Amino acid sequence: MADSWTYQAADGDEDTLEEFDYKNQKDALLFCIEISPSMLVKDEAGSCPARTALESAYSVLQERIISSYKDVVGIMLYGCAKQTDKAFGGCYMLLDLDVPDAGGIKQVRELLDSEADLAATFAPAAEPVSMANVLFYANQQFTRKTPSFVSRRLFLVTDNDCPHEGDAALQKSTRTRATDLFELGIRIEPFFIQSPDHPFDPYKFYASMLSAREKYVVADNDKDAGELVPISSLDGLQIKSAIKSRQTPRHAVFTVPLELSPGLSIGVKGYVMYKRQQPGKATYVYTGERKWKVAKSVSKTYLNNATPADGGTAVAVKREDIHRGFKFGGEILAFTDEEIASFRHFSDPVIRIVGFRPRDAFQPKDNMRPAYFLYPSEEDYVGSVRTFAALHEVLLDEDKMAVAWMVPTTRGAPSQCLLVPSREVVETHNGRPLQVAPAGLYAVPLPYADDVREYPPKQTNATAPDEAIDRARTIIDKLLMPKGYQPERYPNPALQWHYRILQALALDEDLPAEPEDFTLPKYKSIYNRTHEAVLDWREAIDNFMGSGDVVVKHEPKKSVLGKRKAAP
Repeated sequence: MADSWTYQAADGDEDTLEEFDYKNQKDALLFCIEISPSMLVKDEAGSCPARTALESAYSVLQERIISSYKDVVGIMLYGCAKQTDKAFGGCYMLLDLDVPDAGGIKQVRELLDSEADLAATFAPAAEPVSMANVLFYANQQFTRKTPSFVSRRLFLVTDNDCPHEGDAALQKSTRTRATDLFELGIRIEPFFIQSPDHPFDPYKFYASMLSAREKYVVADNDKDAGELVPISSLDGLQIKSAIKSRQTPRHAVFTVPLELSPGLSIGVKGYVMYKRQQPGKATYVYTGERKWKVAKSVSKTYLNNATPADGGTAVAVKREDIHRGFKFGGEILAFTDEEIASFRHFSDPVIRIVGFRPRDAFQPKDNMRPAYFLYPSEEDYVGSVRTFAALHEVLLDEDKMAVAWMVPTTRGAPSQCLLVPSREVVETHNGRPLQVAPAGLYAVPLPYADDVREYPPKQTNATAPDEAIDRARTIIDKLLMPKGYQPERYPNPALQWHYRILQALALDEDLPAEPEDFTLPKYKSIYNRTHEAVLDWREAIDNFMGSGDVVVKHEPKKSVLGKRKAAP
């Protein structure tokens, strides 16, 4: 099953994946939270698993309303006394599956702030709800409101490891409804809750129900969507972190054949692991009516760079009379869009291995841009997973990397790249396995001769004394970061500040006093660790320079604008 979207570059622009707008890949996310007496048992902090799951959904809503304004999110409670449709007893749509708006987010926030309203909403139903009805109701929500979405996911939060225990007919019906979702490309991502008094055994029922998923989502590299490790109900932070880690869908930016040799190819998908996030562009808004509307801009091209508004006699030029051109030797060469597309087309999309190199031959300075992560796909080539695994294992065992010629998309420019293997790294966080680094191949784009720049000229042959080097080494050792820089721990302060201001204004919240910046140095800790070593280092430098105190003064630059008068 091929991707249902196609990247459309601007007229005449090259297909550059770095400039791809990922927001075109709309995501539909439906939270299905079970309401039962065991899901309402409070922990020491006074919270319960159902409330924690709803708080997680509220957090996702807050982020999506600004950062992913085209995505849709819904919240369904099942097993509760309230119901939206009598045909689906025990199913209550707390928030319809739609693009989040300020009104819906306020509704969820007010519910969380009112213990009485929350208790009334969380009142369990007198009779157990049919899981087949729950999945069928979710199916209808997706089918009616998100029929053409690329990503559609159902977050199932439950602590019942065997619904309809003893009723084979109802369990079979539930498995059938789950398979119906999988066939439509809708993924079920379970979050199993357990407690010391109520352990969760996923192999009683859900393992068999989710087994059909592999037939439909194996090409999406979504192995952790069927995570069967239960979450402790006593740790609300663990529940929230588990949901947050899976809230962002993963989309392949290209699918190409990986040619190992003439006549031998396998299918791979390419993923972008890092993409710089920036605030959305401001749009012009028409405020002349009661309900504001986004203004649509219309552009026109005039001859002689003069417009009727300037009093000129310029004439508007039709779109078909305009062609793209390039300046060459003082002349202008014009081409049609088809001609430009033809001479920019080098090859059909492919990654072709041309040789191998020792892994230590790779130098970080040769990396042109963030690498693409490659993972096998069985969509077009059966046996790709096994062949890819064999190539990956051999490269690791031999400590080698492959040199390849890559054209990722139809309109993409060819580039040389290195296929560098990576080992899977799994760590345990809060009792759950967490994949820190995936196993696969990284396609690292290499520069061409035209891209190489000269090194700056060497200015001096200055050397430092051994004593100063040793003392500098002491400072470095004291400030060593054992795990290095971990980007997931440092949100972009400027981006988060922008979102926080918009969120406060949209939801009528108090404006924050100052941004929260986790990138600020921990000055007190740095001082306590290194102030003695820094003084020793300074002493060694001063002794080497032949003076007791070296002070460098810089004259302040004068402003060319002069002094500005203070505001009255």
